Amino acid sequence: MELTIEQMKAVIDEYFNKQLPRLEKYFNRFAYAHEKDNFPTVVAELYIHSIDNIEKLQNVINEGNYHFYATKYIFNQRMWANSKYKKDTIVRENYSDDLSTLNVLTENDFEQDEERLHKEMETEIRLAKIKITHDKLDLHEKILYDKYYNRGMSMRKIGNEVGVSQTAIYYMIKKIRHKIRTCKL
Repeated sequence: MELTIEQMKAVIDEYFNKQLPRLEKYFNRFAYAHEKDNFPTVVAELYIHSIDNIEKLQNVINEGNYHFYATKYIFNQRMWANSKYKKDTIVRENYSDDLSTLNVLTENDFEQDEERLHKEMETEIRLAKIKITHDKLDLHEKILYDKYYNRGMSMRKIGNEVGVSQTAIYYMIKKIRHKIRTCKL
């Protein structure tokens, strides 16, 4: 005996009235802890989907397999990345109206940001001075700068390689440092 649309709606209503705790247990079995509050949303979507597609569900309801259909629907909505439930949940997680998670900036935070910006600006100024000074250095000073600062060679190794005393290397590097410090931007 086939049920009419009104009778099928009555079957769905009766199912939800009787089986809601059972569906909730099923949902909680595979839902993450932060998703357990979403059960009413999922059930509402299942109910609306069932009523909207009642003609397509006619065979399922007539054969008495609606519980299987309902549990599969809930499971699939939870697991499929492109399901309406997943998309809505992601949107809710990313754009929550919950003000308890709002970061309140304190005066200390502003001071730390200001200090960080000041340090970044000092670093940029230093780098600009180094670049300008490097461009103005003589060839032997550029070679010394490259070996000491870029390659990390010690003054002793540079002195041995070039055939100059360690003291002379020290004073040449000191002269390069002085040029960098006194460079005008």
